[in-house]
Amino acid sequence: MNPEPLGKTFLGNFVLKVFRKIKFAPDGNKLATCSFNGKVQIYELDNGQWESSAELEGHESEVKSISWSADGNLLATCGRDKSVWIWECWEEGISSKYLTCR
Repeated sequence: MNPEPLGKTFLGNFVLKVFRKIKFAPDGNKLATCSFNGKVQIYELDNGQWESSAELEGHESEVKSISWSADGNLLATCGRDKSVWIWECWEEGISSKYLTCR
């Protein structure tokens, strides 16, 4: 089944949310969003619909950027708090590693 196009149908679920960035995983079946509240949200494609699968917390303030690794198993997030988090994403769950910039 083809996913619904990104547009009104997709964004209809997110009317009250403001995202700083949205990045698709290389396989196109997951996407990550980051926001001004310090949270990162992971969505997965399920039967043609985008469903929230995880909310990642760790940054103390706004998350400014997100990026998937080429294989889609790692997600890097960078925050205004001068920290970088590396999240391992696999079918059984998510783990994280914290780095800080001085």
